[in-house]
Amino acid sequence: MTQIVRVVPDVASFAVDDGFAYSVPDSIGLVEIGSIVRVPLSGRTVRGFVIDDDARSDRRLRAVKSVTGDYPVFDRRLLQTLRWAAIHYVSPLGPMLAKASPPNVPRRIEADPRAPVSAAASPLPKVTERVVAGGRLPAH
Repeated sequence: MTQIVRVVPDVASFAVDDGFAYSVPDSIGLVEIGSIVRVPLSGRTVRGFVIDDDARSDRRLRAVKSVTGDYPVFDRRLLQTLRWAAIHYVSPLGPMLAKASPPNVPRRIEADPRAPVSAAASPLPKVTERVVAGGRLPAH
């Protein structure tokens, strides 16, 4: 069964605050609330934010083009807070979500099995003990 999501496009307009329903192709995989996606809108492709990952529709839908990043940038609770802020500050939801999102979307990093598990002990506790006790920082 194809997943249907509701996406708020990153467009400065109150007309798109409720978002639009899009289907998610199987090639993209599962999309979560808070994911940043690229979707078709008015003949162009725009950035959008998934606000519902379990939407329903009986219409034929346009498909999500791609997902940006591997992690969602907000969850349900933060979305609720951002909706409140958009209403309180009389701002469209799309730009509010964009301002609350990081400029660089995180990607998964594959762990190198040859990499050491732990690094050498940090000298920071010793330095902070000396500073707190009134000592001086070591010279470099």
